[in-house]
Amino acid sequence: MPLGRDWRELFAASPLKGKSYDLIIDTQRDVVPTLALKKIAHDMFVSRTAGFLFSDFRPLKNMSWKGHLSERL
Repeated sequence: MPLGRDWRELFAASPLKGKSYDLIIDTQRDVVPTLALKKIAHDMFVSRTAGFLFSDFRPLKNMSWKGHLSERL
């Protein structure tokens, strides 16, 4: 289900209301989709958007960002 394609979604009820997830990993870098994902109930939210501004976890400052995403996870 695509989320965050329209900024108006930020003001609407979550389409996943009533569901909760242990971990949500946001691999996008755009703010609107990140905020839409953040609305989903979760225990841990990880997002690189805006320098991990919206993330519940921040990596060490010396972490290498080279290579494929799957290698960094």
